[in-house]
Amino acid sequence: MLLGVLILILSLFGFDFALRVVGAEVHLAWITSMLVQILIMYGFAMCGQLAMGMLVVNVLGCSLFAGVVLGVLLGKLNFPFAGTHLFDLWMIAMGIFMGVVLYNSPLIHYDNYTHWALIVKFMTYADRLPGAHDTLITYTSYPPATALFITRVVKLMGFSAGNMLVA
Repeated sequence: MLLGVLILILSLFGFDFALRVVGAEVHLAWITSMLVQILIMYGFAMCGQLAMGMLVVNVLGCSLFAGVVLGVLLGKLNFPFAGTHLFDLWMIAMGIFMGVVLYNSPLIHYDNYTHWALIVKFMTYADRLPGAHDTLITYTSYPPATALFITRVVKLMGFSAGNMLVA
């Protein structure tokens, strides 16, 4: 699980750092990097290669992290840094607290039947998007973006209710 967390963090930072270097707004780079990762996974999933898409996102993200850090250390890249404020530290502390609470929380009965939980469970075990022929899943018309991200997290950290809720 710790290796999965490390890969996830390095991959998220890698896409974020790369987007900052190419000129993305510093405060929007986090959400933009998640969207880019989801779009890559979605493209692969539409071709029936969800597992390969997740691998590509992880390897590309970690490679981008290493490349940007190396570029900054060698003086070849300029990394835009927005600075750290007291609010940032407060949000990090509250995020850690919320993550611990969610990780230790069980899925409530109705949560097992919500869109994201069903789709994540399906994609985790079937390694593909649900189709019209899948009778267990009837939510084929909803966009799977959040479910793709959550599926990637539980593939890296292990399938559990706590990991799904944190993701």
